[in-house]
Formats: sequence, structure tokens, C-alpha cells
Amino acid sequence: MTIAADAEAPPRPSAPRLSTRLGVIHVDWDGKGTAGEVMPSDFSHVDVWMQASSDAPLWSDTWTYSGNKLDPALWTVLQSSTGGEHAYTVANNRLTITGGSDLLATRDTGARDYTVTAADLRVGEQYRAGVYARYAPGPSQTWPYKERAVYALVRRRAENPLVLYVDAATSNREVPLPLPAGVTPEALTLALAVRGRVVEVLVNGNSVHTATLTESEFAELDGTAAGVYLEWPQSSVGQLTVTPPAITAPARVGQLEGAGGIVVSDQPYNQGRRFHFVAVDRSGNTSAASAPATISTRPLVPPDLVGKPIYGDKIVANSITADQLAVGSVTAGAIRAGAITADKIAADAIDSKTITGATIRTSASNPRVQVDSDGIHAWNSSGTRTVDISRATGAADIAGTLRTGTDGIRAVVTSSAFGGYPGVHFTGLAEAPGFEPTVHAREDGTLWALSAEQTPNSSGRVDLIMRKGGAWFLGKQFGDSNASASLNAEGGGKLFIDGVLPRGMSNTRMLGFGITHVNPGAFSIRIDHGGTVTVGSPVPHCTIVTGAPQDGVTWGVTRWDNRGFQFNWSRGAEIDIHWLIVRSA
Repeated sequence: MTIAADAEAPPRPSAPRLSTRLGVIHVDWDGKGTAGEVMPSDFSHVDVWMQASSDAPLWSDTWTYSGNKLDPALWTVLQSSTGGEHAYTVANNRLTITGGSDLLATRDTGARDYTVTAADLRVGEQYRAGVYARYAPGPSQTWPYKERAVYALVRRRAENPLVLYVDAATSNREVPLPLPAGVTPEALTLALAVRGRVVEVLVNGNSVHTATLTESEFAELDGTAAGVYLEWPQSSVGQLTVTPPAITAPARVGQLEGAGGIVVSDQPYNQGRRFHFVAVDRSGNTSAASAPATISTRPLVPPDLVGKPIYGDKIVANSITADQLAVGSVTAGAIRAGAITADKIAADAIDSKTITGATIRTSASNPRVQVDSDGIHAWNSSGTRTVDISRATGAADIAGTLRTGTDGIRAVVTSSAFGGYPGVHFTGLAEAPGFEPTVHAREDGTLWALSAEQTPNSSGRVDLIMRKGGAWFLGKQFGDSNASASLNAEGGGKLFIDGVLPRGMSNTRMLGFGITHVNPGAFSIRIDHGGTVTVGSPVPHCTIVTGAPQDGVTWGVTRWDNRGFQFNWSRGAEIDIHWLIVRSA
């Protein structure tokens, strides 16, 4: 029988429902199809897909502020100057340093990955200008600031006019670089792109250098501000723009087995994220993608406060109420990933969420079950591994019993199926036989298949025994040996057949046997053997038995067909004709 493969796709799921708090996005599904239909019985899950939905700038500034001063609600300014006054101008769509020695203006992006671009950057008469990324303020408001950042500066120097700086908390390094041929430190466009551990420097839109941060540098450079650096005299910049990473293909961020939700954390502020669902059934068929939904995370405070202490004068009166801080009001979605460690959790249940981590286990000692990056494992109380399922290959090693069900007829894989040999036996049979059907192998290479037996080793069963080299046995074991039949191919091309050949012939038998009695006076008879053979040829073989010696009697078969044969003899004595039909090709 051929069973047709399941090729029917599950219904298209309904659209995601999105909400956000801080840098966390909640993605929820109502468990239904786009038309409100219930998912079919072979439904497995929906995959959750996410991608950046826009490459619009996070922010862009052309210095159009009033009062000739940067807006302190957006910008943090560090400058070495005289008299405590700022010595810069914001006029004619340019930021220009006019006094002191240096100016660093930074603004939060809400993200760690982006590209900061300074257009129409002009180096002053003798010193440097450039762009900052992943900036985090240092402990001082005056030089040396000891800030943490990645930055690229252009300078008026024939040798190494461009330098990439990596200033982490515990280390710093410089990478001297040349400018592209024909490019001068006047009116150029300098950009710095940060993507994970990769840092790229671009001049006039062309990549000039790519570097990779060390693990410790990446961990320590966790700032989210970008900015511009100018040195006196007369360094200036036109437009300063921060753009998100280029839109990439959708990435699978989780799955839902039914109605519920997942949490997607560590998303940058003000950057759109588009989500959609794809339903999958247990045969691997996939639905069309759901309608998409888009959301952006938003900070709860102005950008200049992100990553800084929030003091009382920054909080609107009565904006934080007691019910917001009541027990149970702070949910997992408002907690930064990694902020809660194992010794901080004491709970009876974690419901309706996805847990992602290195190791999940039921106990620190044995017996225990453990899920880790290698797979799924279990140990008994003596420390013996009883289950080992490989994540990489899917291979499963189980020391114990594996059942295909808990009731009804079912197969049991066990280390002692018969006589201490591993194999499979079948249980849950009608009339509960004392010996259940079993398949097992032995160390000599023999494979045994044994049928059920109502009374073990007594009432009778059928054994199939297959040995190395081609020998085999099939037949009844135990019970009444006089009423048994078997085939024994012990080797050497010999086949031994034990049992009783029944009388008569049919259209399917290989051998048919009979005795036909004939009274005195006849010399010929037509014998129909009882079957109509349509495949093969039923060839008769005969002999006669007489009641008294009949010297000189001759006999023979004169013709036959698929139903019988004609038999003749030379004297009209009383005889018995013994015939054997062999159906041959």
C-alpha cells in the first residue's frame, strides 16, 4: 500500500501583534489563521521572522540652533576653553571651533551598530578633526576625559594623515592610515561604521580600512553615543548623520507552538523592526507569510539621559505611581537580557516564554536531566548516562526501555528482549499471551523472530531463525511435534521439509497428492485433481496398487491439462491409483 505524502500547506497565520517597552519588543500571536480559522491537527508551530524595516537616518544635524549654542537636551559637549565659556559657533549650517583647544560634541543613538558620517569636514590650520562612535563618557569633565570610544581623525601631516583609535576601558591602540590618492584634509567626507566587532573607516564613500575588535574591546566599548571632534583653530563640520546598518534579509528569532508570545530583546531605539509569521506543519509544509507588522523601540527619557543616572529633577511629578511598582508589575519584558543571574531567581514556574541559555538542568547532582549546547542528556542516581541525544547529528543513545506508547498494542525496545539479548518485543496483545512476539539478535550473528505463545515454551509458536552464511529455519517450536511443520535450510543447498502433505490439489499449491480407487473391469479413467491451475503446469506422477499380484500390468498417463489427467492400464483388475501433482513453470 502506498500512502500519499502530505503536501497541503497550513493556513496563512494572522499578523503579529507588537508592543514595546525600553529596548524590548513583545511579539504575540492569537493562534489562528488570517481568516480566524483554527490551525489543523498536524500544525507544528509558527516561525517568527524579523528584519530592519528602514534605512532612514537615526538622526542628522545641520546645526540650525538658536543662541549660537548646541541644544543641551540633545548634545553633550566637552571642551577645553578659557573663562568657562563655550568657544564654538553654530552658524551657516556649520559647527566650528573658535577657541580653546578641542571640542567633542556627542549625541545618543540608542544603538551600538550604525554609521556616523561627517560631511564637508575641514581640518584647521594645524591639528585634527574626525568622528566618534560607541562613545561612553569618562569620569572627568575636563581633559584627560578617559572616555571609551572608537574614533577616526584626519590631521594635517604628510605621514599617516588618518588614524583609527580604539580606546577601551583596559586598553587602547592606534592604527595609522593613508588618505586615498588625491584626497586632502579639506572638505572631505569621513565616516566610521561599527557592526558588532567590525569597524570600517570610509573616506568620500570609499572604504579605506576594516578592523576587528578583540572580545574584551567589544565588551568594554558598550556606549551608544556618536559625535564629532574638532581641534582649534578653525576646524569645522557641515552635516553630521547617523544611519542604521543596511537592511538585511529577515532572520528567524523564535517560534510559537500556539497562541502566546515571545520577547525580542536588545533592540536599538528608534529603529524600525518588521515582523511576520510562517506556519509549519509536522510534514515540513510551510504557509504563505502572514501580513507584516512594524514597531520601533522608544526610550522613556530624552536621548541625553540614556545610559546615565536619572535624578529627581528629570522625572515628571507623579509620573511614577505606586501601582506601577507593585509586586508583579515589573515583567520580564522590562528587564535587560543578562541582568538577572541564577542566584537571583526563585520561582515555582516560568510560563509562556522562551528560555535561551547555555544549560538547563533539573539538578546539580545525579539523578538529573540536562539540556545544553551539545544536546539532551540524563543520568541515573549512580552517575551512569542513560540518555544522550546529539544536537549536531540527532543521534540518540538510550540505556533503558523505549516504548512507542503507553497503552494498546505497542513496541518496546529493550536491552533484554529475550534471554538477555537486546531487541524489540510487542505488548498489549489480545488474550495477553505469556510469551509476546519478539525480535532479537545474538553475538553469533543470528537474527531471531519469534511469534506469540500463549503458554511459554509449551503451547507452540513459530520461530524464524536466520544465520550467517545463508542457513535458516522457519517452523513450529514446542507443542505437539506430530502436528508441526517446518522448513530447514541447514546449508549446502539442502532443504528439509517436516510435516503432513494434505490430499487434493488447488490452483495455488506446489504439490498435490491423492488416491483414486478403480473397481475391476476398467482400463482407463479421467482424474480431476480438484484445482484449476492458471499459473504453471500441473505435471502428474502416478503408480498403482493392486489387491493381488498382477504380473504383466502396464500403465501410464496419456495426457493432462490444468484440471486433471487421463490414466490407462493394461488389465481390468481392481486397483488404487496413487498420484502426485507437481506444479512447475
